[in-house]
Amino acid sequence: MNIKFVGGMASVVFSTPGLRSIGSIGGIDVGKKSVQRAIVKEGKTVGIVSDGISGCFAAANGTDEYLAIEDKKGISKMALRLGLNIAVVHWFGNSVCLEPKVDGFGMLKALSRALKMSIFFFTGRFYLP
Repeated sequence: MNIKFVGGMASVVFSTPGLRSIGSIGGIDVGKKSVQRAIVKEGKTVGIVSDGISGCFAAANGTDEYLAIEDKKGISKMALRLGLNIAVVHWFGNSVCLEPKVDGFGMLKALSRALKMSIFFFTGRFYLP
């Protein structure tokens, strides 16, 4: 079985110097048209992080796991329209391994939403990155 898999990446990755090279290794833009083209015309399987920026900030205490998808309906709508199967996957344990450090005022979250990319800091064991 030959499965062609590509990872979906934020649009900003493809236009930011330094991050652009990450996109060149086989990722696609997570925009609706790009994902539909990859699935329907190219026959690829697309991996998308479903909770995105919201998920980074939902688990800010570093001990609880959250899946922030309550207002994410685009993937489901696309699957229904195109008659596709979807598999929802979440990596539990990331919040325990890497603790996000965010401000209490929500400024980093607002900036991340405005720039359409996650801006936050994290630490791991013994406060190492």
